[in-house]
Amino acid sequence: GDITTMRLAPYIANLIVSQDIEAAGFEKGNIFIERTYHSLRPYGGTVCFSLPQRKQIEIFRRTIRSGLPGCEFASTGEFIRLTRVGPLPDSADWTHQYGDAANTVMSYDKAVKAPLGLLWFGGPSNDKILPRHGHGPSPQVVGGRLFIEGRNMIRAVDVYTGRLLWERQFEDLGKFYDNTDHQPGANEIGSNYVTVSDAVYIVYGDKIHVLDPVTGRTTKEFSMPGQKKPNFGSLAVWKDLLLATSSPLHVPLKGEKEKGSMISPKDIKPIFKKGDNWHYLTGIGVTPNADYSSGSKMLVAMNRHSGDVLWRRNADYSFRHNAIAMAAGIVFCIDGISDAKLAYLKRRGLLFKKERTLYALDARTGELIWQTKKSVFGTWLAYSTEHDVLLEASSRSRDRAPDETDRAMTAYRGSDGKVLWRNDEIYQGPPIIYHDRIITQTSGGTDSTALEANALNLLTGKPVECDHPMTGEKIPWTWIRFYGCNTAIASENLLTFRSASGAFVDLTAGHGTANIGGFRSGCTSNLIIANGVLNAPDYTRTCTCSYQNQASLALIHMPKVGYWTFDYYLNPSEPIPVRQVGINFGAPGNRYTENGTLWLEFPSIGGPSPDIPVRASYENPKWFRYHSSHVKGEFNWVASSGVIGIRELNIRMFIQPGENPSVVDAFDKHIGKIPTWPEELIQGIFEQPKPYTVRLFFADTEEDEIGRRLFSVSIQDQQVLEAFDIVKEAGGPNRLVIKQVKGINIKDDLKIELIPTAENPLSPLLCGIEIIAEGW
Repeated sequence: GDITTMRLAPYIANLIVSQDIEAAGFEKGNIFIERTYHSLRPYGGTVCFSLPQRKQIEIFRRTIRSGLPGCEFASTGEFIRLTRVGPLPDSADWTHQYGDAANTVMSYDKAVKAPLGLLWFGGPSNDKILPRHGHGPSPQVVGGRLFIEGRNMIRAVDVYTGRLLWERQFEDLGKFYDNTDHQPGANEIGSNYVTVSDAVYIVYGDKIHVLDPVTGRTTKEFSMPGQKKPNFGSLAVWKDLLLATSSPLHVPLKGEKEKGSMISPKDIKPIFKKGDNWHYLTGIGVTPNADYSSGSKMLVAMNRHSGDVLWRRNADYSFRHNAIAMAAGIVFCIDGISDAKLAYLKRRGLLFKKERTLYALDARTGELIWQTKKSVFGTWLAYSTEHDVLLEASSRSRDRAPDETDRAMTAYRGSDGKVLWRNDEIYQGPPIIYHDRIITQTSGGTDSTALEANALNLLTGKPVECDHPMTGEKIPWTWIRFYGCNTAIASENLLTFRSASGAFVDLTAGHGTANIGGFRSGCTSNLIIANGVLNAPDYTRTCTCSYQNQASLALIHMPKVGYWTFDYYLNPSEPIPVRQVGINFGAPGNRYTENGTLWLEFPSIGGPSPDIPVRASYENPKWFRYHSSHVKGEFNWVASSGVIGIRELNIRMFIQPGENPSVVDAFDKHIGKIPTWPEELIQGIFEQPKPYTVRLFFADTEEDEIGRRLFSVSIQDQQVLEAFDIVKEAGGPNRLVIKQVKGINIKDDLKIELIPTAENPLSPLLCGIEIIAEGW
């Protein structure tokens, strides 16, 4: 076939060849090269053709003119070879449990953005993957491969096709996470593996295995020389350094099951150091060298290529795994024990001070750069290399460590430890560092309610504000989701999480929540944006939820795909004038457009929305909704739904005041009914009428004959359309037509009437209205 018309999927092929290059579309010029290259897999996908010398020169020139990113051209005899070298433009890796060694919880991938479409689905079975509630490590994505762990194995999958690349057996590798009860898992103890472009490092007891990411074979094994086989804990990599925690120490909490063997009187070991004195604990449930622990007694820095130990540092108490961040040549860590665990030790007669120390260490030597003991409280550290800010915080949330704190943040200058700001606010974590913004988490909500989360300025600690799309007023930036037991992670363009099904917030436009319907993302954060793909490996083993689709899948940016949102905004304390809004009749959700209009579904049934009073009268109303491809036109998604039989419409151009409940209501406010607004309760009126532009959206999805659906339209009691025929004006059925009227003066309500002509057998129809303020 002709590749210029076949429209093969992107990134599908490791190798493309052709017996008959002329039949394949070679004569069609640059488009042949571009389409062929489009289907090559990044990181080495190759096209190889047999061509005479003169045509090799021609194709070389075409390749140069096309400016294909990462393209290498080579010629050997009668063969030419084009290779797609390296990553996709603007893509990035996800190398650690929290994105990188700095714990930013963010991917720097710019290639993935809304709207999203399906690249592939299927992939290998989830039978060997860790169960949902055990909260194993998040998948990691590097070099076009996704790495994911099971109870007894780790595997690599091609992110561009879903093909299983390799699977390596390690007996009981993931036993710590193999639990169907709700437990913190990697949310507390960290990840037992980390991935970079040339190696996968895996903790396996007292050894660290170094795997070839291409084959999965072990190339090296690292251990601690001169030590009595201490276990390793969590791992991090920065440049040529491998940072490991060693000798994990488990201190149980009240009522917690013991994890591993307790210290017995026959096995007395020094555990905690207070000043120059070591404290020896016996038979109290504290487990040294534990399999499951939130902290370790030692930090070890190695050359990641040779395994040579560069430096070690012992903790006086314990280095919390989630409070270790490494970037810009500095290791930040906290030596201390949480209040809850100190209380456990106190009940057993051990009185320790609440002394915790925050260290900044030279990553290559381990030497002290700065330290502080003042008001150190955190169980979480993250660092911004972009702004040289170290954030001390908590990661308290559902299915995370029970001894996490639930409030307060401190921001330090990373280079010298100067305190930039502190607060004592309550929030959910782990916090995401998104450039100059700290995005907090929601609690996950329920099936019908949600709690909002917000964002703070990384440099000042003040709430981040944004413009309300309908009023232009400054408001707090917030986001919400409904039921889900993972936490959100970020990329350059999207925040991804579970809100019943897979979901995202577009960080570049508004802050509405969009659902990717039909499939359930994992209880572990598994919507990983990296390598130009939203990777969603099936992390749902043991799940009994009744979702339609249970499979791994990958999504990429597809501009023609539509998506819908629900949008939560705080209610104002008084009526606020609406400057710009769209009303989309019969739509399945809201939509934010490039010109700044937030289109609201009517009636509102898809989730929270900033409702304004919309009142309509009908005669035998018939609502319709089709996929947007059913209608032709730029705003076909507006015109693919609507209502037939509408007669009069009144819209009060003010957002109504109201209380702001602590819990956001979900989807049941208008189900099964069209909302009503008692006139005596509606508020808001301009002192003088304000001018607006009104745009009316129509598409006739039922009638294909001219002259059968004729009606007039009046706005503010002035006729603006007479004997209007949608089919005639649009040039046929299922085609969008927009009618715009400027200079409409509004004092309180916008009033629109649709009046059928006397001889018209069909009722008026309306799909949408866009209302935009003029010059005020």
